[in-house]
Amino acid sequence: MFKYFYDFLSQKYGAEIVDELEIPFSQMELFRYYKSTEHRQSLKVNGKFGCAYFSILEIEYWHNVYRRDAPSSTLEYQIWGIVELQENFGHTVLRHETLEDKLEELFRPIEVKFPEDRVFNREFYILSKDEMKAHKFFNEKLRTQITDVEIDDLRLEVLNGTVMISDGKNIRGTDLSVFAKFITDIADIHF
Repeated sequence: MFKYFYDFLSQKYGAEIVDELEIPFSQMELFRYYKSTEHRQSLKVNGKFGCAYFSILEIEYWHNVYRRDAPSSTLEYQIWGIVELQENFGHTVLRHETLEDKLEELFRPIEVKFPEDRVFNREFYILSKDEMKAHKFFNEKLRTQITDVEIDDLRLEVLNGTVMISDGKNIRGTDLSVFAKFITDIADIHF
């Protein structure tokens, strides 16, 4: 599992193994519903304006159980992209918009909107504590990259100067070439 991950990223992007990487799991919304999250291995890729990390995380998540004898959680490995930014962009979460989100928006408008980008607004749901910082982070170039990328269940969270990105899939289901290009492209955007 790790060998393919390492070989691909080191050959294509010159990735290096990173021994320690601080990931603020407890502060991030995307990890709130997981039973546990453990960092297993990371690789660092240097870009034009910044660097990106690709981390294998061991994630145990809860699922609905209708039988008493069924397991209540599942353990899997996922690849997460991490981009360190030069600037603090507050706390923002992006995910695909669901029907539940649309209904909630009718009663309590909390979503950050981009009036000039109807396609992006229709497809993605963004929550932020600071709308101005969210607009600055999700500039036109980034919104275009996000809209164009072939990642079905894209999840992205900005926490101050750290961006965490996932496709929500088990490591074997991730298209590493698409995912790696997307992460390195984000690292190379000059915000």
